[in-house]
Amino acid sequence: MIKRYLWNWASNLSLKPSTSIKLRSIKSSAKISIRQFHSDAKTQRSKEFIALPPFIESYSELEKSSTIELIRETYKDKMIVYGIYNNITNQIYIGSSIEPSTRVYNHLMSARDSNGYLQSSIKTYGLSSFTFIVFSVLEVSKDLSKLEKKDMIIPLEQKHLDMFPKSQLYNFLYVADSKLGSMHSEESKLLMSKNSIGKNLGNIPANKGKNFLS
Repeated sequence: MIKRYLWNWASNLSLKPSTSIKLRSIKSSAKISIRQFHSDAKTQRSKEFIALPPFIESYSELEKSSTIELIRETYKDKMIVYGIYNNITNQIYIGSSIEPSTRVYNHLMSARDSNGYLQSSIKTYGLSSFTFIVFSVLEVSKDLSKLEKKDMIIPLEQKHLDMFPKSQLYNFLYVADSKLGSMHSEESKLLMSKNSIGKNLGNIPANKGKNFLS
């Protein structure tokens, strides 16, 4: 009787723990595989991203209204190509505006007439996780029409859109929208040459090669 009891006890002892260990091992392996999958995906995605190209100015602390007002006042009556950069995910929205004061307000304060992907990300991470980047600035004659101004700034926006892989952009579209088309008329080229004060035409960065968050 004692031998049978010891045999049963030994059998149970050897069966149950080993089965439990195998199950834990399988679960552990599955968890490691899932973590590895997400890690590999994140690494692959980050490899496709690029560091920010040279720019003129950057503004952090966008959660402060004083910062946004500073941006709006600084570029009032100018035209700019800008980016709104997520410091955590390295994604960016590229845009241009002939009325930066209104555009900045829409993106960073009212959330109206803005980009849906960008606004969703702002809600997730908060404005404190973003930086406003100014890539190019044009100062032109006030006598130019809106269409003429757009014909000057849109190509610069397209230039910056083309710098980034699509996976890094918040933009829905990857072709800058110009009602005048992508080709400049001779008149537009002349206006661009004569009326641009030339702070930055997108060719020679004002920061002389400064890199940001590389």
